[in-house]
This record gives sequence, structure tokens and C-alpha cells, in this order.
Amino acid sequence: MKTGRHIVVAAFAAVLVLSSLAQATDVSGNITTTTWTKANSPYRVKGAIEVVLNNILTIEPGVDVLFDADVKITAYGLIRATGTAADSIRFLKGTAAEWGGISVTSSGTVTPPNDSSALAYVRISGAKNDGSPGYGGAIGLSQTNLKLSLDHCVLSGNTATTEGGAISVDNGAILYARNCLFANNTSPIGGGISFRANTTYGTISDCVFQGNTSATDGCAIGSRTPHATFTRCLITGNQHANNTSTVDCFSGSNITMVNCTIANNTTTKVFDSTSGGKAALRNCIVWGTGTVMLEAPLPGTSDPWTVTYSDIKGGWDGTGNINADPLFTNAAAGDFTLGTGSPCINTGDPADPTDPDGSRVDMGAYPTTGPVGVSVSGTPARFALYANAPNPFNPATTIRFDLPADGFVTLAVYDVNGRLVRNLVAGHFGAGRHEAIWDGRDNIGRAVASGVYLVRLTAPEGMLTRRMVLAR
Repeated sequence: MKTGRHIVVAAFAAVLVLSSLAQATDVSGNITTTTWTKANSPYRVKGAIEVVLNNILTIEPGVDVLFDADVKITAYGLIRATGTAADSIRFLKGTAAEWGGISVTSSGTVTPPNDSSALAYVRISGAKNDGSPGYGGAIGLSQTNLKLSLDHCVLSGNTATTEGGAISVDNGAILYARNCLFANNTSPIGGGISFRANTTYGTISDCVFQGNTSATDGCAIGSRTPHATFTRCLITGNQHANNTSTVDCFSGSNITMVNCTIANNTTTKVFDSTSGGKAALRNCIVWGTGTVMLEAPLPGTSDPWTVTYSDIKGGWDGTGNINADPLFTNAAAGDFTLGTGSPCINTGDPADPTDPDGSRVDMGAYPTTGPVGVSVSGTPARFALYANAPNPFNPATTIRFDLPADGFVTLAVYDVNGRLVRNLVAGHFGAGRHEAIWDGRDNIGRAVASGVYLVRLTAPEGMLTRRMVLAR
């Protein structure tokens, strides 16, 4: 029997099988319909690449695209880079100090393709768009009705000299992003993401904006679009060089945020719409540093804000709104789940769908998993699974859980589609607090791709689940 504060290290011995490395494949110039394969990876970019209109560049799981020249990939056709949870695709610096990012666009006079470009389980890092006009450090998306979907992607450490440190959406383009991490990108406007033109569209769900910076407006998000919706997103740790705003709604902007948490960003204003933008917040938490949480429009204009069933530091008029410490479990360690007694539990819009446990929806991005407590004797009073720390993480993270009584326990990691990735724990444990370490590998020792994963604890008391973000 394992008792007390037992540490379980979920590691294992592995036999390394060495094989000859495939020779790199040099690429540049115009590309017609083709596939870049793992067998021919890495692909070393020696000059600017153009995916010709009406053609498709397909990239297999496990491919590395390394830039040995400061150039970009321009996709007038479609780009399909679809990795897997076990085998991601990476766009990285090679021998060049930086590279120019990916431009998904059309040739202007030609109608863009009806189908979408798509990136899944892809990491884009080290790109810098310093050209003219310098929109979109990692990705510039531009053309009416042109669509791009991002799924389980990590855009980190990219720079744009004008707007959109990670991504810029412009000229009527449409972006879909889910389960993505936008981290440590920088730009004067929209350090994480920028919706430039007032005809663009965005649907962003279950994403994290963390550590992005700007010098002018919107260190996390800058928007001029009438249709940008953010659902279950966490916006934290973003910094503004002049301490201005975390999210900036420019004239013509209309942002909707549902069950989002905006907390602990280094700005004087969290949400700014003084230039005439509009916003609607529901079931959100806006908390942390800053003297102004929501800044209304300039005097003499109508109030564009619709805020309901949200926790706003300093207060805000509206149905169901509160002004109370949300009692995050451990915000300093990046755990923005709701702790015991949080006023945000079961206080979201009663007309919305319930939380996974069947209760009334909570405020914020992460619903509570139930009460947590420790008795005077030191034995946990409740069955609990804590958020992993650090989170996001690379290469390893610690997962803690409490057991109020002895019992058989399993702890396992799944991808968001419910496929088993790694068995961490399976055995009989005594009452107490326990830990497990996940090293970002699957059951056969392969490093899994960047993305969002679920850790699931099962014991006689029931089953608990939390989200983790791996950012390689």
C-alpha cells in the first residue's frame, strides 16, 4: 500500500533504437500540388516559397520545416499541415536568425478557393514579419472569404512590426482556432492576435493567450472586426510596454466573449473601447492587475457594453454581475480553476448549457471540479484533482491529487478526442495527497505534440478531469 505524501514519477526505461537520419530536403520557389513527407524531413527552406493558386501543399505528421533563409511561405493555393497528438509538425528557424512567417492569401483579382487551409498539431516559432506592411508574425491571413482553421497549434515567440504578433486576420478573411496556445509573441498592436479590417471574422475557442506583449494597443488582442467570438479562453500574463490595454476594441469592432477568464495581465486597462468598439461579455471573469477593468467609450457616445453574469473587478451594471474575488485555486502558478467557496461557481447565465457535472454554468474559462479541503488531521477531506503545474508546460509537469480514503486509483492522459495517450498511475493508494509527473510522452515513449490534453483521475469516489497545455 502506498500511503502519505507519495511521489509517483511516471517515467520508464526505454530502449533507444538508432537509425540513419534521412537526408534533408532543400526547398524554394514555386510549389504545385505535392506532399512533404516525414521520410524526407527536415525540409530546409533556402529561398522564398510560393504555393501556386489552385494547388495544395500537404505536410505529413512529423515533418520539420527549417528556415535557412529569412524568407516566408506564401500560400496562394491551400496549405494542409495536419500533425497528430503523437507526431507534430514544426516550422522553426534553421540556420537563419529569423524567418518571415506564413502568408495565407489570394492573388487579389482571383476568387480564393472555397475550401480551407488547415493547420493541426503545428508549432510555429521564431518568425518575424518585418516587411511592408508587417502584419502577422507567424501567420498573415488576408483575402475576402479566405478561411484558415487552427487546431491544437502553438504559435510562440513570433514578432510582427505592425500588427498581430502571432497572427493577423485582414481583408474579410475568416479564422477558426480551437485548443491553441498563443504565447510570448510581440507586436505594436495585438501582441497575440489582430483582427485588422472590419469585415474579418473569427471564432476562437478553448485557447490560451499568455505572455504576449505590445507597445501601442492590445497586448493580447487587437480588434477592428464586427464578428470575433472568444469562448472558454484564458487571457493571462500578457504585458503592455506602456501599460495601456490587454484587449483593445477599435472603431467598428464587436467582440463577444463567453466563459472567458481575463486575469493577471500587466496593463492599466483590461478591456478598452474608447475608440468606439463594442463588446459583449457573458459568464466571464475580468480580474487581477490594472486600475480599470472595462473602459467605456468616450463621453457623449452610447454605452456599447453588454455585460451579464460576469465577475468584474470594481463592478459593472448588468444582470447577474458581481464584484468579488473569484478565489482562483492558485493564480500565481497559472491555475485559474475556481477554488472552494468561489462566488463564480454556479452563478453563470442560468439559460446557458450546464457544466460537465450537470450543475448551473460557472463563470470563467474553467468550471470547478468540486470542493477541495484538508481536515485538521492532515487527511484530505475531499476527493480532488488539482491543476497541473506548470501549465502550459515543457517538457514535464506535476499533477497532484487528494484521496480521502484508501482505494484503487488510475491517472491517465487523453487527447481531446478521448484517445488514451499515457497511463500514469494504476494501483492501490492510501488516503493522502499524491503526485505524478508527466514527461510529455505516450505509452511507448514518443514525445507527443504540442496541444491540449486531459488528465483523468478515477478512484472509488468518482472521476475528475482537468486540462493541460503542452507547449514544445
